[in-house]
Amino acid sequence: MAIVGVWMEVESQKFEQLGSKLAWELAYKPMFGMTADEAIVEENEKKLGQGLFDARPHVSAWAAEIMSRPAWVKVGST
Repeated sequence: MAIVGVWMEVESQKFEQLGSKLAWELAYKPMFGMTADEAIVEENEKKLGQGLFDARPHVSAWAAEIMSRPAWVKVGST
């Protein structure tokens, strides 16, 4: 149970704020006919990437391997 508690705390402090901002800009604004603010998207993607990948070299290597796959590149280019 303690592990779940730690996970929930990290989620709420590190990722929820950034994820909520990205969800608003990238998912909800377009549904309401609004345009995403690219500056906010860039800023929060950078912060999220730093928290997830930069401090964790194994996770960073795993993500780089996945993002270099042809299927991922194809989806990212559309």
